Order: sequence, then C-alpha cells, then structure tokens
Amino acid sequence: MTENKIESDYLLSRINEMFKIVDISNKIVSAKNEERAKQIHEIKDFDRVPIEDKDGNIKEYYDSNEDKIVQITPADLVSESTGILETLSSLYPNKFYFVLTGNRITHIVHYSDLNNPIVLPGIYTLIAYCEIEIRKYAREKNTYGKTDSDIEKLLTDINTRNPSFTIKITRAKKQLKKKIDNKIETNLLDELYLDDELIMFRELISMLNDERSNEFKKCVDLSDTTITSYNKLRNDIMHSNYQMIERQSHDVEELGVFIKACQRIISYIEDISN
Repeated sequence: MTENKIESDYLLSRINEMFKIVDISNKIVSAKNEERAKQIHEIKDFDRVPIEDKDGNIKEYYDSNEDKIVQITPADLVSESTGILETLSSLYPNKFYFVLTGNRITHIVHYSDLNNPIVLPGIYTLIAYCEIEIRKYAREKNTYGKTDSDIEKLLTDINTRNPSFTIKITRAKKQLKKKIDNKIETNLLDELYLDDELIMFRELISMLNDERSNEFKKCVDLSDTTITSYNKLRNDIMHSNYQMIERQSHDVEELGVFIKACQRIISYIEDISN
C-alpha cells in the first residue's frame, strides 16, 4: 500500500480548484425596471431579478419574497473564482449570492444549487481523506502493535468504555475476510465505517489532556448523536442522494459543520504528527 502524503492545505486548495461557484450558479436575467422584473418573476419563477440602471449597471434587484426593490450590498456579492468548499460554508447563513465576473454581476447562486452533482466529489474527497488520517493516527497510537489482531484488541478496549455505542468489529471483520478471499490487499482498520472511525478517534483523544487536544475537543463535537448524523451525511454524499439540500436552516448548516469537523480533524492529526 502507498503512504498518503497529501497535506491538508494542499488538498483543500486542490478541491477548491476543481470546481468554482460559477459552475453551480445560474446566469442572471436582468430587467430594465421594476415592472419588467415582476414580469420575469411571473414567467420564470425567479425569486430575485436584478435591475439595470440607465448605464447597464446592476445595483438593485426585485425580491419577490418581500415584493420590493432591494439595494445590492457587498455582502450579497461573491467572486466567480470562489471554490466549492468555500461556497458551502458561505451559503449558511446567506441564502444566495450574486456572482461577479470581473466587476459585473453575471450569475446568481442559491443554497439549493448545492444539490448540483459536481459539488459532491469535492466534499467526498475531503471526507475520504479525513478517514485516511484517522486510520493512520490509530495505527500510530495503538500500543498493542500493528497487526489485525492487535487492532482488534484496541477496538475491543474502546468498546468497553461505551458499550451502548460501539465500533462494529464483527461487521469490519466480515468485510475484511470477504476482501482477503478475493485477493484484495486491506486490513481491519480500513474496513471500518466512518461512525466506527469517529468513535475510535474520539476515545483515543479523550485520554489526552494537553493544550492542543483540549482545544480541539472544544471545537469539534463528537457525541454519539453527532457521529450518527455525520455517518448518515457521509452515506448521502457517497450515494449522491437526490435533493440532499432541502432546508437552508438545517441541511446546509449541518453539512457545513460536518465539513469543518473533517478539516479540523485532518489539521489536528497533521499538527501533532509534524
């Protein structure tokens, strides 16, 4: 097996380079006045219709939700070069942005546009790398050794600490046997699911009391409920469920917190490894 040597800063920059906010946004349809903006809303069902001034500049828009003209502020604007992960974190609490190409508004992006399938590869790459880092950390910290039987001892010890929410060792061992029978190179740690990995990671760092670990534990929630939620999100992303984002007040925020947790886990493990 090859050792993974990608640093998190480089990984995040590469993910953000893959797709930009403009790739999931929609071209604007502007109007010359409020009356025409309302007509466009009725015809195309656009919630927000930009209005051009006499020089062709866009400084305001018709908001059908409020049935009024709203002035565009800098907080409503984002560059077309903004990356996908940045887009996700920016669309909560903001519901939408006008997208700038140079100095001109050319597109609009709404939180529901995060359902675009091209958003998923970048997010899943980050999650997959987080899982790799957790498994690497567990191998380094396992005082029993590095064989599968040594790993099983570690996982068994962890399960005794919280018998109500345990690592599914039997499930992992079945997957391991199946792959080995098919001549696939793997090990017990690599057959854990995300919920197993997060339980393992949580219990390993729970025994630490240094400043860096304590700061990390303040920033990242790894409660049983949260781990269950993260595992579901990971599976939704992996299987590209249709309309994953339905509610801005819940879905975008939850996904954003999950992604931030993955980033912090990766950074924490890299920091203590250097």
